[in-house]
Amino acid sequence: MPSDLVQRPVAPPAAAAPPRFRLEPRRRDVQAERRRLMRELAEAVHADGFVLRYVPRVALASGVPYGAEAALRWPHPRRGVVPPSVFLPLAEAAGLAVPLGAQVLRTACREAAGWPGACVVSVKVSLPQLAGGVLLGQLAAALGAAALPPERLEIAVPEASLLDADAETLLLLSAIRDIGVGLVLDDFGAAHAALALLQRLPLTAVKLHRGLVRDLPDDAEGVAIVRAIITAAAALGLGVIADCVDTEAQRALLADCGCESGQGPLFGRAMPAATLWADQP
Repeated sequence: MPSDLVQRPVAPPAAAAPPRFRLEPRRRDVQAERRRLMRELAEAVHADGFVLRYVPRVALASGVPYGAEAALRWPHPRRGVVPPSVFLPLAEAAGLAVPLGAQVLRTACREAAGWPGACVVSVKVSLPQLAGGVLLGQLAAALGAAALPPERLEIAVPEASLLDADAETLLLLSAIRDIGVGLVLDDFGAAHAALALLQRLPLTAVKLHRGLVRDLPDDAEGVAIVRAIITAAAALGLGVIADCVDTEAQRALLADCGCESGQGPLFGRAMPAATLWADQP
């Protein structure tokens, strides 16, 4: 048999090395940008580089403003104003939500102390502030430093953070109410929570999610849902705040349903504390 027809044994292929984890160039850029932004965020928290703007809140029946909700802004020297939807999740991921939350409370109480009469300031708090059990101490420190009566401060806690609230969280919320600070269930209706949640928590008010307000007054089913929530809240002795009120028709309907308070473009967008009460006598 000719030698070129002899079949030689073929060595088995070498085992392929496991593929190395590699980011695509665009993915690497995103991750690098995220790390840079987190470093800059930490520097801003250390330098107290955030400002508050305030969304006016009014009594729907009279249109008279009685307070405002604090809105956090990060004016970055190079990037411009970084939206909260970008930096707040990063703050939680980097473990910065607690010190940032303390800064917000201190600033809001200090600025609200100069507001007229008994005007109230509302401040949103984060889940890490609740989970870490530090919120009560932060509130006491901020109120004491500003000499602000606790009745003029309310904290807004997202509905989603309290759906599965444990006993420790409930005790913390009760302690906050005991010192006189208001407690608002924020974005109520966003997570389809049961009305029983209102009875379980030591609340003073609920704030309707913008999705419940957006299609009023044309959405008949939406009107029925909002009316039912307002009726249930009133039966439990809770106030109701409507978010993102955009038109006079929405204001009129909500007031007719018994909703006491509202905020949104109809009454004014977020503004500095110095201009919030400029038109008030």
